[in-house]
Amino acid sequence: MKYDIQYFAQLFVQTAKSTAARRSYKHGISAGEGHIPYDTGATQNSVFISRTSENSAVVRFNGSETPYAVYLQYAMNVGRTNKPNMHNGFLQKFAKDDFVNALRRRQFEVKIR
Repeated sequence: MKYDIQYFAQLFVQTAKSTAARRSYKHGISAGEGHIPYDTGATQNSVFISRTSENSAVVRFNGSETPYAVYLQYAMNVGRTNKPNMHNGFLQKFAKDDFVNALRRRQFEVKIR
């Protein structure tokens, strides 16, 4: 097996699309174990590898299907309310927890600094 950037990008997308990666805060109730926002499934299902080269890969959410993903990632509050956005920083949480665990399950040694 060749462990190149394509392998890790595909693993990232596969892990992001897994059932275990889902999290919903619908009606203020936390449901799910992961961090990828999931109410309708559009955000989770729109993850794809946009571009790869020998040394890098770009993984994106399809913006035409989920233009709100950027708000889920960065907004401190939900819309124009004072209600906290519980999905804020979901990509960092996903990478630190879900993706690292996927790597460890495949016997990779991972250290977070």
